[in-house]
Amino acid sequence: MDKAIPKVSVIILNHNDAQYLGANISSLRSQTYRNFKVIVADNHSQDNSVELVKSLYPEVEVLTFGKNYGFAEGYNRAIEAVNSEYVVLLNCDMEADNNFLSELVEAAKKEEGIAVCASKIIFYGSRNIINHAGGQITMLGSGYDIGFGEKDSLEFNAFKYVSYACGGAMLIKRRIFQELGGFDNNYFIYSEDADLCWRAWLYGYKVLYIPSSVVFHKYRGGMSPYSYNAFKIYLGQKNRLTNVIKNFEVKNVIISLIINFSVSLFKIISLLLSGLFFRQIYWLIKGYIKFLAILPDSIKKRSIVQKNRKIKDDVLFRMGIIENISGSIREYRRLNRLGC
Repeated sequence: MDKAIPKVSVIILNHNDAQYLGANISSLRSQTYRNFKVIVADNHSQDNSVELVKSLYPEVEVLTFGKNYGFAEGYNRAIEAVNSEYVVLLNCDMEADNNFLSELVEAAKKEEGIAVCASKIIFYGSRNIINHAGGQITMLGSGYDIGFGEKDSLEFNAFKYVSYACGGAMLIKRRIFQELGGFDNNYFIYSEDADLCWRAWLYGYKVLYIPSSVVFHKYRGGMSPYSYNAFKIYLGQKNRLTNVIKNFEVKNVIISLIINFSVSLFKIISLLLSGLFFRQIYWLIKGYIKFLAILPDSIKKRSIVQKNRKIKDDVLFRMGIIENISGSIREYRRLNRLGC
């Protein structure tokens, strides 16, 4: 293997998104980096996704699954099928800048300890508005997109270590992905990228934001950050609590759960007083119920994570990899003002 030009597998996970695949794959045809293969991993689509790729993009390998495994298990299965040194995950509703891959690979090569590289994600319809400039893990166990909704500027053009990379446009070294145990299949979608990168930090690796690697995000139907999404409320609640159980030290597990329960109680009371949004309350509570249902499995996974831990929570707080509660509240207030 040529270490100077490592082989890259670009995996596009797809479920009924034929309308986006053409522009996505065409943008990859224009990459300046050439030692890569594109794989479309299809989560049991019912549209013409598979036929479209096979007929118009013969250079693309297609993996078909017999059911929709979601983001986490879907990517786990796809990554098992490749043998490249680096793996790049790319949402089907992204279009990549010509240097998207070359900038990720160059950054990943510089340091063995870098496990994950995060691309800058720009809103497709507003080419100067940030969607993701690295991710920030909070005391709640969830994460948010740094710079979300802000104008692109010098502030977002600096290489820096971040808590996590958005799974919609990230590079990970395959060996380290396997060492970490991959994504947690219990997540299906949402916060699985924060969980994976959190574990990377705990295992002694780093996550680096690469502002020169750029993609443009279209947000496929119904998945807009500004839209009500019951499924997102349910899975977001379950998954962030699972993050807390698996990844924090005991003291911070207790603190975080108290904060989470308090925030949820305040949210439920506010919604009840408004006389609206009963569906949101239902999905919020359902998230707690599912979290408790998988708790025994989460505790088993916690034992593995904590056994392999090489860095303490206090260090991650000092580094800013985990944000304190006051910083998290400020950002959530800002996002609420944006209507998110």
